[in-house]
Amino acid sequence: MAQLQSIYLGGNNFSGDIPPAIGKLQELKVLSMGGNHFNGSLPPEIGHLSNLEYLRLSNNNLLAPSTLPSNYTKLKKLTKLWIFNSNLTGEIPPSIGDLEAMEWLDLSQNDLHGKIPDGSIPEGIGRLPGLVDFKVWDNNLSGELSPDFGKYSNLTQFQVSSNKLTGKLPDHLCSKGYLVGLVAYENNFTG
Repeated sequence: MAQLQSIYLGGNNFSGDIPPAIGKLQELKVLSMGGNHFNGSLPPEIGHLSNLEYLRLSNNNLLAPSTLPSNYTKLKKLTKLWIFNSNLTGEIPPSIGDLEAMEWLDLSQNDLHGKIPDGSIPEGIGRLPGLVDFKVWDNNLSGELSPDFGKYSNLTQFQVSSNKLTGKLPDHLCSKGYLVGLVAYENNFTG
């Protein structure tokens, strides 16, 4: 199993903890375990998978409080991170903006909170050059988005609805002409 590169176990009835031993599969590039009944917390051992490119743990029943382990931000090859609808709490780690390969980030339908720029939507996320899909809708995020959010990325989807965000929507969201989906209802935006 040491050479295993892909695990697709989504849409089953697995339950209990996500096995920490997954962190020993150093060649793993894809870990997709969404749509199950895992009910432990996110194992920090996943943060040791230096070759991981795709991580999907969405639609699980993680124990609250279950936070996004800060060492997940060391997954420098990660291009897709989907952990929506999984009872995540706390703030989005600011170092998530260091994941320069990130293209798709979906942390929607959780209980993420905090005030921007103190970690809710870290400013660095908006500078990720490959980011095309950003979704954090239906959380408890508050504060203002950086005016430079999206300036350096090729965003096609930007979904932040049902939060407590304020201020103006960043002008740079549409500046490159790729944006096809803007969903920002049920906030306190002005402008």
